[in-house]
Amino acid sequence: MAAGLPYRTAFHIDLAFREARERAERELRTWLRDKHYSVAAYDNELQNLAPSVYMRYVRPTGTRGWQLRERDYQGTWLSTLTVQAETPTRSWVALDIEHIPVTGGEPQPAHVPKLARQLLDEFDAYDDEAVLRAAPELIRPDRVEDLLDVVCSPHRRLPVVVAAPHPDRPFDDWRHDVTGVTADLAGLASVYILDPPALAEFNDGMGDGCHQVALGCLRTYLEDADPAITDDGPRHPVLPRRRIEADPVRARQLIGLLPRRLAASRPLPAALAKVSFARSGGESEVELTELRGRYEDLEHLLKEIEWERDRARARRDELDSRLFDANSELETEQRERSRLVDRVRYLERLLTDSGQGDRVYAGPPIDEPPKSFDELLDRLDAGELPLVEFTGDRHRTLALEEQHEYSTWAVSAWDALRALADYARARAAGEFSNNFYAWCRQPPPGGLAITARKVAPAESDTVVNTAKFANHRMLPVPTTVHPAGRVFMGAHIRIGATGAIAPRLHFHDATATTGTIYVGYLGPHLPNTMTN
Repeated sequence: MAAGLPYRTAFHIDLAFREARERAERELRTWLRDKHYSVAAYDNELQNLAPSVYMRYVRPTGTRGWQLRERDYQGTWLSTLTVQAETPTRSWVALDIEHIPVTGGEPQPAHVPKLARQLLDEFDAYDDEAVLRAAPELIRPDRVEDLLDVVCSPHRRLPVVVAAPHPDRPFDDWRHDVTGVTADLAGLASVYILDPPALAEFNDGMGDGCHQVALGCLRTYLEDADPAITDDGPRHPVLPRRRIEADPVRARQLIGLLPRRLAASRPLPAALAKVSFARSGGESEVELTELRGRYEDLEHLLKEIEWERDRARARRDELDSRLFDANSELETEQRERSRLVDRVRYLERLLTDSGQGDRVYAGPPIDEPPKSFDELLDRLDAGELPLVEFTGDRHRTLALEEQHEYSTWAVSAWDALRALADYARARAAGEFSNNFYAWCRQPPPGGLAITARKVAPAESDTVVNTAKFANHRMLPVPTTVHPAGRVFMGAHIRIGATGAIAPRLHFHDATATTGTIYVGYLGPHLPNTMTN
């Protein structure tokens, strides 16, 4: 789990406010009792429930809220439960668990609280038409149409995770495994598992293969999913079954990360946005010890607000930087695409004018890019690009899948690897004698290349001559290439835009000796003068 991420959920229920409030109060009371806090103090709306444990209460018309504050040496845990009326027959429930660290400390990640599972068991909770449960919802053929409506609904806020049956294992055993892998999604996504007869019907409803879910895989459908748009497919990540079977704990972390990040950054529904837990000043405690405690409480609250402000500013700056970089990269790709489209049309006209128009649509099948780095590495290992060998650390590469942009990066990396493979082929055939940068600047007719702006043929002198930077670029190669089993790989390709991750692919060009390109690193930007 990524450090410091809070747990946040909000859902609507088809209940009048009074019943919703009473049932939420009952679950909160059970949760407090299980934590061995004073239920009597809670029943009487007292603030002190235990040493260093305080409760705040809000109750404006149509709203009921509780905020538990638990202090320890690392900071304060804030647990906020809110029930809000929206209409006479519909209410909202929100739960937020977050750690505020002491000055200089790091926020702790919030796991799915027991209270969240209690609330999901107590209520019929919904995100638009999507049902939220503590465990995956079983979908049989008669409910596939409903699931398709959920996935494609333009009004849902949360991701939808759909699990396909396993091709070899008994369905009940696989369902048990899926329940474990998705355990951290309670309240953060709606989770469904298709039984074997329902899979074909679901995939048929999702159109082409870009939006379908394969046997044994889990797929996360984000907001605004549209099966009619092919280019929308890569936006919805897939967790393959080999990843689940190889390391279920890691798979559980991976599939939970994106919904948790989305929940942390998404604004609350309008019905909940104005609920505040600021003190009203009307409390009746007058004892000196309580006044001192209140003063300390306010001091701590001020630090929390300052910390939240600084974090929001940093997040805003990071998002601004990412947006700028993404727009720049998109503009570059669009220009390149426009250039290639014009060139294809020109060549099609030449073929047609020369009486060979039937060859326009008789080309080889299009190479489908990988949807993840896991698939990319597997395809490299299978020898799909025979003159490119990956010698790096798989774990560093797979760590990129913790980022929202990973599927786009995987496609970009695959394009770069294909270009390297075609360059190596041309070198081996004696068709090209310069380096990869020159290949991309002016590719020969029919040659696969990427924009030369993404290729750096060498590192800066500072990086090369500074040991703490250069050491990170001493990357593995076979001992037939170098007896030490490592060489300095300064040549690299920019896979993603600048920012905190800015993935890079570092390679060693041995086409002049072994005929092979060795990729020694594919992962987050290595340390340099800007990152260290």
